[in-house]
Amino acid sequence: MDEMLAHTTLGKKAPNVRNIGADEAPDMKVKQYIPPGPSNGLGLPAGGVDFQPEMPGQQLSQAAPAGPGGPAMPGMPGMPPGSPGMPPGGPGPGMPGMPPPLPRNQPGMPTGKPAGLEPPNIPPPKQKPTGSNILSMTPQGQALAALGPMRKMADGGPVASRAFQEVEAPKKTTKAYKLFRTHPKHPGKLFPLFVDANEPVEQGKWLAAQAGESAGEKVKSKIGPLAYRPGWHGGDLPIATHIGSKSTSRLKKPDIRPDNHVWAEVEMPNDVDWHSEAQRRGTNAQGRVVPVKAHITDQVPTGGHYRYKTNPNMTGNWLIGGSMKVNRVLPDKEVAAINKAAGVADLPRQQPQDLGKLGFGVVKKASGGGVGHMAGGSLRDKILQDAGVYGARRFERALDEIPNLQQMYSANALHSAFTGDNAKAIMTMDPAHFENYAAPIIESLTGHKDPTVIKHLGEKFAVPTSEHIKHLATILRKGGFDDVPFLGLDKEEVGLPLMPFIKGHEGRHRSRALTQTGVTKNLVRLLPRAELREPLPRRSQEEYIAALKAELDKNGLVRPEPAGMRQERREPVRLPDIYRGGGGVTLPPSTEQMRQALSARRSNSKA
Repeated sequence: MDEMLAHTTLGKKAPNVRNIGADEAPDMKVKQYIPPGPSNGLGLPAGGVDFQPEMPGQQLSQAAPAGPGGPAMPGMPGMPPGSPGMPPGGPGPGMPGMPPPLPRNQPGMPTGKPAGLEPPNIPPPKQKPTGSNILSMTPQGQALAALGPMRKMADGGPVASRAFQEVEAPKKTTKAYKLFRTHPKHPGKLFPLFVDANEPVEQGKWLAAQAGESAGEKVKSKIGPLAYRPGWHGGDLPIATHIGSKSTSRLKKPDIRPDNHVWAEVEMPNDVDWHSEAQRRGTNAQGRVVPVKAHITDQVPTGGHYRYKTNPNMTGNWLIGGSMKVNRVLPDKEVAAINKAAGVADLPRQQPQDLGKLGFGVVKKASGGGVGHMAGGSLRDKILQDAGVYGARRFERALDEIPNLQQMYSANALHSAFTGDNAKAIMTMDPAHFENYAAPIIESLTGHKDPTVIKHLGEKFAVPTSEHIKHLATILRKGGFDDVPFLGLDKEEVGLPLMPFIKGHEGRHRSRALTQTGVTKNLVRLLPRAELREPLPRRSQEEYIAALKAELDKNGLVRPEPAGMRQERREPVRLPDIYRGGGGVTLPPSTEQMRQALSARRSNSKA
């Protein structure tokens, strides 16, 4: 066509169409251009080239008339529904030049009944509309195909706004954490980091995830195309060391948390088991799950969520859900405490966070035994609300086994111990035995004045152990500790009768302070690491703890942390029983139960 245009521009006679390209492709069959509109009974709706001249009638034939009592034969691809020879609803299956309809259960689609669901509720992926194969053979058509389906259409009409739509709350939920961006011109509002970054996310409402605008096989974002995994993205911990700012341009990875970034506690639905479906899709021919391929890329995981790792060594997991509710913005102090309990840390800030300046009110601890700004009834009722019946029963068991538990720890510390991440366990332990598992304090390392030693060991080692314990005893008398001690637990490989081992701890000084005040029973968190955390199912606390207990029962013992300057290996010990069920918790009556009780009372009074 360029050669023809050049000849026309120069006033020369147009060359023979059959000669164009002859020098460039001498062995290529001749392809004649067909003008738009019917010509001697033949033609194309928009013009084009017949790439299949050896198959007569496939692209240029007229529609065959309908036989007696039968439907019209398929006509030209690309003709609108209702045109002569076309069915009213559009092209039918088996049309020449058209791909056959996809089977209902094909690779990449959910099949059968998802585990744990009655009935299954995973919607099938949306199929791409089919049409004429002429356009797809042109550069323009190939470019349109690369853009993917038009995402700003819904129910046959244009979407007026990209605002996130409120949806019905799910029956079961999972807590997660999400990093948001703030804007100085919009104080008190949260914005996504990259995709749909200009749409505010309201707090306290269940909002449906929406597919972002596509960029080929990726999704558009303010930092360029990103991998396409539709859904709200969060994490099981408030940590994102791959997202942030760099203190110097020489760095390859971020090392600073920007001032306009805030963490929030969120919830995601847990009614539909999308995680099993993602794992199925990521399983290779050898039956091994390839983490980077265990994802859902053809639809939003409506009604549930799945966990995803960009690589096996990634800290924690992404949670990708079909909807999400933002519960509250977290202050940096709480973020640090959550991560510390898990043995990780988020990027530091260059200056202290000021939530008030960003438009989020300063949270104050409420009086009356409430959980900070989450007050609103008893602590037990709050745990019941946030962790369900299973969490509330475990809390009741702790109250039954440990006298004065609520005087030993703040309400916020206890709430955090029984809610949040499902991948953790709770035990009752004599505080005098804590260092039978954790590495014992080396007395000769305490009370140092050397700045180098203090920098290496930590500031608390500048104070002799005896003085530190006295200080903690004072805190205990004034209202209790703000954090429950923990032991980290790991194993070389799940499924084998290998001995788990303690890896990491917090609470040796607190345990000694409790022992000196006469306490013989204390609450201790057990925080599994790596191999005891990632492979085990954790859609709920109950599911994870059952799997963890089964894993621990394979050996029955754990190896303590090494002791002393020489890191001497110690004999294995047995862990206390981890809470599976709970004590005798009486659940609050439902509305229907209260109505029945009232009706029975009225009947008795009349009798």
